[in-house]
Amino acid sequence: MSITPELFKSVCNSAFSVSLDVEDDLTAGVDKGVGYFLIDQDRGLGHGLLWASRAGVSSINFVTPTYDEASRALRLAEAYKGIEVNVFFMVSGEVKPAELQSIEPLPVAPDLLLDAANDLVADFGAEDSLAVTSQRSAKITLADGEIVTAAYASISTAGLEIGRVIEVDGVALVEIGVGQADREIHALTSEGSVSEILKGVLDQVLAVRNETSDGFHPLAKLDRAGYLRFKDTAPATWLSNVATDDVFTDSPRAASDGNQLSIYTGSTSPTVYESIAEYLGDHSSLVVAAEAKNISYINETVLGWLDVDFSLKSLD
Repeated sequence: MSITPELFKSVCNSAFSVSLDVEDDLTAGVDKGVGYFLIDQDRGLGHGLLWASRAGVSSINFVTPTYDEASRALRLAEAYKGIEVNVFFMVSGEVKPAELQSIEPLPVAPDLLLDAANDLVADFGAEDSLAVTSQRSAKITLADGEIVTAAYASISTAGLEIGRVIEVDGVALVEIGVGQADREIHALTSEGSVSEILKGVLDQVLAVRNETSDGFHPLAKLDRAGYLRFKDTAPATWLSNVATDDVFTDSPRAASDGNQLSIYTGSTSPTVYESIAEYLGDHSSLVVAAEAKNISYINETVLGWLDVDFSLKSLD
């Protein structure tokens, strides 16, 4: 059920005995210095924190339609300071406070897939151009429409994923392409060996995704956070979950060297809040790497909330 601003106002009035002045297109409002914000499929915790900073509230009550969303928001909110954050969820017409929920670890790609990916890369001597990493996805859609939840070996160049090795019935299956649709097209129409197809995609991407290109080609614009991570020479292990079509979003990327968390972002999207909180954990320091044009905005709107030492790194 879609929750309209007016319905949200009614829910808050009943649950918190407040009278909110909500905007026509935003399920959020303020009463006596306290903010109330609905987390849904369009706006997450990061959007709410950014809204709260602009609204100047002293505390904020997040309301979510489901328990799972509320538990995740509560876990992420622990990383922030300077404002009191409470999270509630709706059930059977009531609004109840959320409790922390244990999170199951996501799967790691088995050696079968990583070995197959590394062997493929070595076949045509492109180890310097390609990176093989273990990635975790909540959803992988195969060409035949089947959806599975699993880890996979990712093959990338210049910070952009151009291939995957997934497991199907115990066998390593290679998929070549940028994004789900491209992988399906290559599977149906490409001719030649897998190595030849991968080499063709590699050459096409590197021709437009480099420091000398004008940056206007679609392949150059995709996954700018991934490109920033590629340009950074600091050794670190990938942490980011890569969704099926994540190359088409502005999702930040995360990496860790054990003590330091690095967040790479190609935009100023409020999802930066959530990515930092998602992976901060026991890291003692934080580096946010972004393009120079975004550094000031990120510093003003994101980092001031964090209860951790941080620094900014400009990568263009």
